[in-house]
Amino acid sequence: MKWLAFILKLLVAFLSHYQKTFLYYMQKEWREANGVSFASEIEW
Repeated sequence: MKWLAFILKLLVAFLSHYQKTFLYYMQKEWREANGVSFASEIEW
């Protein structure tokens, strides 16, 4: 499932560029609040 995480990271980076990193900060806050990394969130 690592390819899925890679694709999602590219998608988030792409969208963040056009939305002034709004999605990036939302996702960062969610990960910090739940205490999980992006990789562990995907590979379950």
